[in-house]
Formats: sequence, C-alpha cells, structure tokens
Amino acid sequence: MILHKITVAPIVWLDKLLLPLMAALFLPLALWRALKAWFDSASLNLILILAMLALSFPFLIVTTPQNLAYFFLILAILSGLTCKNSRDFLATLILSTAAAVTHPIAGIPALIFCAFLALYHSDNKIKKYIYPFLIIITIVILPALFYFLNKNLTAAAISASPAQNANQFGLSVPGQENFILNFAYLYGFNLKFILAILALSGIFIAYKHKNQCKILWLYFALSIAFFASYLITAKLPFAFLINYERDDYPARILLVACLFLLPFFILSLYALIEKISKQNIFIILSSAGFLSLLISAALYITYPRYDNYFNSRGYSVSSSDIKAVDWIDENSKNDYIVLANQQVSAAALSRHGFKKYYDSGQNQIFYYPIPTSSPLYGYYLDMVYKKPDRETITAAMALAGVNEGYFVLNKYWWAFPKILDEAKFRASSWQAIDEGKVYVFKY
Repeated sequence: MILHKITVAPIVWLDKLLLPLMAALFLPLALWRALKAWFDSASLNLILILAMLALSFPFLIVTTPQNLAYFFLILAILSGLTCKNSRDFLATLILSTAAAVTHPIAGIPALIFCAFLALYHSDNKIKKYIYPFLIIITIVILPALFYFLNKNLTAAAISASPAQNANQFGLSVPGQENFILNFAYLYGFNLKFILAILALSGIFIAYKHKNQCKILWLYFALSIAFFASYLITAKLPFAFLINYERDDYPARILLVACLFLLPFFILSLYALIEKISKQNIFIILSSAGFLSLLISAALYITYPRYDNYFNSRGYSVSSSDIKAVDWIDENSKNDYIVLANQQVSAAALSRHGFKKYYDSGQNQIFYYPIPTSSPLYGYYLDMVYKKPDRETITAAMALAGVNEGYFVLNKYWWAFPKILDEAKFRASSWQAIDEGKVYVFKY
C-alpha cells in the first residue's frame, strides 16, 4: 500500500512484480558482492551466478509475506558472509529485521542469525559457552510458538482430501513422456538429492579449508538446528489447519534450514566450475550445454504448469473465476453461501469485498469459504473429494442460517468429469461459465 501511494502503480501489478523484480535485481548483486570477497576469478563468479539459476527458487516468483521474508533472509545470509565491521553488521541486521517484520517464520531465524553473527565477531571470552544456549533457543523457539498457536486456535474442519505422496525420499525416474518433459522432471523430482550432494561436498571443502571458512560453521550449526526444529514441528498436530495444509509450516522451517546451506552450495559449484574451466574445449562446451539444459529444466519446474506429470491447479484468480462470482451475485435473490476453492473466494473478495457474514453461534462465517480454516471450506472439500451431495451443502446452509447455496467447480479440478456429472444430477440448477471453464450449481 505504501509503494502504491508513492509510485501510483496499480496494486495488482505491484503484487505480481514486486518480489520477482527485487529478486532479479538484488540477489545477483548480493551474490556478486559475496563471491568477489571470496574468490579471485571474476569470470568464474559470473558463471556461478548463472549456475545458481539451476537450483530453482520457486518461492521467489510470487509476492507473499512469507516469500518476501525468505528473500530478506537470503540477503541477510549473503551479507553475513562478508560482515567485517559494524557497518556490515548493521546492513545484515536491517535485512533480518525486514524479514522479521514481514513474516516470523523467516524473520525469527534471521534475527537468531544476527545474534550468532554478533557473538562470532565479538571478543567475549565466554562466547563458547553462549553458543549452546543459542542453539537450544534456535531448535525450540519455532516449535514452541506453533505449539501455543495450536493450543489457542480453533480446530479446522476434517476433510477427506487425498493423502500426500509418502515416497518423498525415493529416487524418481520419469519415462512416460517425451525426452524434454522427462528430463525436466527427472531433474525436478530428484533436485533434493542434488542439493544434498552439493551441501555435503561444500561441507567437505569447508573442512579442508577450515581456517579460511571458520564462519561457515556458524551457518552449518544453524542449518542443523533448524533441521532439528523441523523434525520437532513435524510432530505437532496443527489442528487449526485443514488436512492437506498441515505439512506447510514444517516445510517452511525445512526450507529455512536449507537456505543456511547456501554458502556450501556456492563452494561446491565454484569448485566444480573451476575444475571444468581447466579442461579441454570439448568438455567446457559440453558442460555449458548441459548447464543450459539444467537451467531450462529448473525454470520450467519453478513456474505453475499443467502437463501429464503435474497440475498446478491455479496459483491465481482467473477471468473465469471473476465471471462466476459476478454471475452468482447478479442471480441470487436471497442470503446465500458459496462453496468454492480459494481462487474463486479470492475473486469474490476482490470484486465484492466483505459483503456478507453470518452468525453461526460462537463465530461469524464469511459467505465464501475463506480462509481455509472456515467451516465452509470443510464442506467444500467434502463436495469435491467425497461426493457433491445435496445433504452436504444443506448442512453448510443450515450452519450459516440461509436457504440458498452455490457450489462452484473449476474445470482444472481433480476428477472434474465425475464431480460434474454427479453435481448436475443433484443440483436444483446449474450454469456453465466461460464455455465450461467453471460450473456454478444452485441448491
């Protein structure tokens, strides 16, 4: 909102472009500053900056508070590598504070990092006794916050959403599509193993040059501590979230742990690039071609996509969603509720604001199922993952105290043809929106 007032740029475009543009501009500059302090070869440093694109950073393509906080955390991590005086530390502290103000899951680790950095550069003789205390705080602070959050927030509705893929740590070799798609997903599905190899290699290199890489053990300790924090947090029930969102918060902590391994990724990649640069022209050109393939694959898997391996199912509100909520608003004659996904609900919020709330006893219910902790969202998930029964939406209408309800089904949804046929049979009437991209069912 402040940037909107200063620049007079549309909020929609600021929301879309703010983080991607900031990341594209400032991350290469921050990385260049760190590399220039570490390594002598400017040409290899430039190649390394290009090679970093192959690691894939999907959280930098969408402007959200959490993603923006990750961005500030990365800048703080890179800034800490070259911290030599109070001015450098102040820059790192400002970046960490920006992360904390933006979102606590990245902000708290950023501030803890500053505490470690200040202690590392201090002349305090008892600092070796303070480190264990800070590590314990690092491990327990986020799980403790989530524990108290879980105790004090209302439990979300239980839904029958599909189970998450349990084989997250197995090697995947896709082979059912063309070479280009198979290669992209071979890389994408197994990127975690590549990152693990890079991290281990970087740790080995840092150990070999431990006198020059003393500060990196601070990063290693923080990564291990946040990984332990992730393991503890993963055991919490997160009852205030719906089923398929309950892994989200632990996953965010795991990402923080991985971000603190960034210096080790850099060491490994630089060592690899330096070794390749000393080979013959054939190996150099072959490696350059292979790197371009990896970067292309990383860019492909970074962005929302719809292919035979993966369906992103919409990261943003579509024009069809807007047409659907407008049609409902124009054709409803009484108080009503709508069971729809989050994109459609966001479209309603954008077009009609906080138009209707209903009293359900202890809490007020927004007439669209937003946020996902809303009881209406539980009913929506039952409609799409169990069966679009009239009884389900009738129960939702009874909860809100209304006699009219709508169920919105997007064409990209899982099992769309089956849900569509069943909903048509049970609804009082239905309307196809935008040539069948969205269907609205009235009850």
